[in-house]
Amino acid sequence: MRDCVIIGGGPAGSAAATVLGRAGRSVLVLEAARFPRFHVGESIVPATTGLWKSIGLWEKLQSTAFARKGGADFLIADGSKEEKFWFARYLDERFHRVLQVDRSQFDTIALEHARASGAEVLEGCRVTDVAFLEPGFEVAWKDEAGAVRSERAKSLLDCSGMKCLLGKKLGLRKAIPGMTKVAIFAHYENVVLPEADRAGNTEIVAAEDAWFWLIPMTIEPGGRNTCSVGVVIDRAIRDGWRGEPLDLMEQLFDASSVVRERLAPARRLTPAHVEADFSYRCDPGFGTGWSLIGDAAAFLDPIFSTGFFLSQRHAVEAAESIVRALSKRDRVTAADLARPAKNLFQSVGTYTRFVRAFYTQAWYDIFLSDAKSPRVRKAVVRVLAGDVSGMNFYLWTFFAILWAQKKWGIQPVVKRPRVTDALELHSPARS
Repeated sequence: MRDCVIIGGGPAGSAAATVLGRAGRSVLVLEAARFPRFHVGESIVPATTGLWKSIGLWEKLQSTAFARKGGADFLIADGSKEEKFWFARYLDERFHRVLQVDRSQFDTIALEHARASGAEVLEGCRVTDVAFLEPGFEVAWKDEAGAVRSERAKSLLDCSGMKCLLGKKLGLRKAIPGMTKVAIFAHYENVVLPEADRAGNTEIVAAEDAWFWLIPMTIEPGGRNTCSVGVVIDRAIRDGWRGEPLDLMEQLFDASSVVRERLAPARRLTPAHVEADFSYRCDPGFGTGWSLIGDAAAFLDPIFSTGFFLSQRHAVEAAESIVRALSKRDRVTAADLARPAKNLFQSVGTYTRFVRAFYTQAWYDIFLSDAKSPRVRKAVVRVLAGDVSGMNFYLWTFFAILWAQKKWGIQPVVKRPRVTDALELHSPARS
């Protein structure tokens, strides 16, 4: 019997497998795809750097051309306003820089690192069933040749991401109300980037009825770059569109002068991809010997790029708990996995407040205003950098200011253009 079976070999699965493998535990990773493969989630928060160092991955990333990120820029879609956020201005040295990633490259490197750390990894193996035993689990899978195999384990980590395999099986997945959004995105090369040290920063471009991301993934010595570029809209807009997702994405890109200028010399490298209704939770997300990890347990709107870090942090904490439990009593209880799950959902709760606030006019009026409280701004930037330890006085102050803006308009309104009005939509999207 294995010590642990992990479903999924993405960032969470490879991180958990690395921790378990380095501890000398017998761990099997079952990954449905063959790496490298396309995946979204390229913007990384600075808190991830310390995590990569803790599992020995940081050194293996230094030879890549991954873009160096030192902050984030928020722009209005017509270029009328721009605000730059530098992590070094507000945070200590641990949070000054991080690497953006091309997930096809990063996930391959991370999975190979898990192999080198002692994990057995099977790619092209799709999990078909999970049986709960007393004790342990039996996981069945089908390989690319159609052969069906199974393995028993003392513990089970579902790192299947938004597929949420075990959460769906157990009926745990519930949509977060009021967050029915759709993202359409693709990869491009030779996008116009900001100058100098800002070249690797994530750019968020806001309209009244949509927002866009531009995320540099790689910047090569010769100047070539690759970027993830996407747009997030209400589901009603997507449902009212009768054409191809690519056409919708490109019309929306063209409707923002900022995005249009960035993409003028660029070439699209991938098809347009679509993700819909991506905000959900699976409570409680753990039980005796098993846990949903990261995105398999909860996922939010991608505006603050938190999913990657929270998934890897949760994976490392859960794997460390399994190692301790097996060393003590050779079995894993629900209590062993409760603390990592609690940490995840506490962070998701904090970020949910931020995401809901982002979709209000008051967010822009205050977040992009010229009147800044350094301590409040630092508290907000710490959260955006991935340093989430719950709400504190300055974060409560920030949300109190947002409330005051909604009620009394204490700052001038930041105007944002609309970008969906020119679309030819089926009538229900207009209602």
